[in-house]
Amino acid sequence: MARAKKGTITIENFRGMLRLYLPRTWFNGNRKYFSLGLPDTPENRKIALAKASIMQSDYIYERFDFTLEKYKIATSPIIE
Repeated sequence: MARAKKGTITIENFRGMLRLYLPRTWFNGNRKYFSLGLPDTPENRKIALAKASIMQSDYIYERFDFTLEKYKIATSPIIE
């Protein structure tokens, strides 16, 4: 697998659950993960990709919420 471009968000599977790895450059060199609380399924990967796109866009347009409160998923989708 190719490495992600510097400054981009990557989607990871951690113990069967999806999480986003946020760029160190955004957090003064510190690692920062954002757990989505969703199992790793093809449908949930689409949700993770959409969430990562929103976060990346917010960062580019200087409206990124560094507390990450804005990006929490309000309700869990039904997963079958």
